[in-house]
Amino acid sequence: VFATIDEAGAAIDRLPDVPVTFMLAVPPVVEEPPTWPVDDIRALDAKRAGEFVARFTEGRLVTIASPHYMEPAVPNEIVAEIERVLGMVGPSSL
Repeated sequence: VFATIDEAGAAIDRLPDVPVTFMLAVPPVVEEPPTWPVDDIRALDAKRAGEFVARFTEGRLVTIASPHYMEPAVPNEIVAEIERVLGMVGPSSL
């Protein structure tokens, strides 16, 4: 998550102000080693993702109960969010 946010943040001045959704996986089962500060890591993930989407007028942070690789776990939720964003921009914007 951090590298992606850092890379996107570095390019933010070159990005148009378009609808952006960041879907942040919050694994229902802790996948990290038991000695890791999982709550702190998750809080930092959410903070940085929230700061990124706040840069866009239509930025949105969605936390979703899913493993990190969410595509096979929650495909319907991903499709619904894509359709929501596409509905915001309309066919003339594509």
